[in-house]
Amino acid sequence: MANASIITAELALAAFLTLNAIIGIRLLWLASRTRERPELYLGIGHLFGGALGWALLFLGFLVGDPKTSTLGLVLMVSGLISLNIAHLALALFAWRVFNPERRLLGVLFFTLVAVLGADFVHNGLIAREFAPPAENFWYWPGAMARNLCWFWLTSSSFLYWRKLRRRLRIGLADPVAANRVFLLFLTSALITATALIVSSASVLGIWAAHPHFMGSVSMLLALPAVLFSWLAFIPPARYTDWIERRAQAQAEVQAHIRALVRK
Repeated sequence: MANASIITAELALAAFLTLNAIIGIRLLWLASRTRERPELYLGIGHLFGGALGWALLFLGFLVGDPKTSTLGLVLMVSGLISLNIAHLALALFAWRVFNPERRLLGVLFFTLVAVLGADFVHNGLIAREFAPPAENFWYWPGAMARNLCWFWLTSSSFLYWRKLRRRLRIGLADPVAANRVFLLFLTSALITATALIVSSASVLGIWAAHPHFMGSVSMLLALPAVLFSWLAFIPPARYTDWIERRAQAQAEVQAHIRALVRK
């Protein structure tokens, strides 16, 4: 049973890192051509958060204990700063893309910058650990700030998708763009759920008691998230064609219903 959990977690992790790396590179390449910030923010989020950050952390702990190994410390610190940068890029996307006019959200963003900066200095440079035990105060600032970044993106994308869905019904929104926002919501919602499960399991001591099982659970939740992200940002032509045909069929049905009501 333990071996099956280990193999499942390792395969899911490998797929998660690989897909995030591909999506991140694709979005950053697109940003270099369009000079648009949304692609830049999401590209950083996928490449630095979903791939590079976790890969560096795991490699660092495999190399040696960061408290005693210089190479392990360098890799762990690099992974931590990559993750923090990625989460801030996602928060910046949620603010500047969905609610750029709300200055109060700017206060929230720069508060997150300060909190994650303090998390990096204390945990990464002073304590030399990615995350202290949950009973330690310094576990909470970084963990809660990173979770908040995902919750922010989840709520913002959901509200924006609802707006697009209303416009789609009257033909004032692009169906592929609306679907892309919906997939972004599903991605961020699954990652938010994964983060909450990880935090709860750490606090309750479940993660320490059953690390392989919890690793499998978290990866199996995170993997569908990156698949939704793949459909959003590297969609097969067949998928986008299906979305457009479906929207057109719904529009025709609604037009027929309105015509019957007028009669």
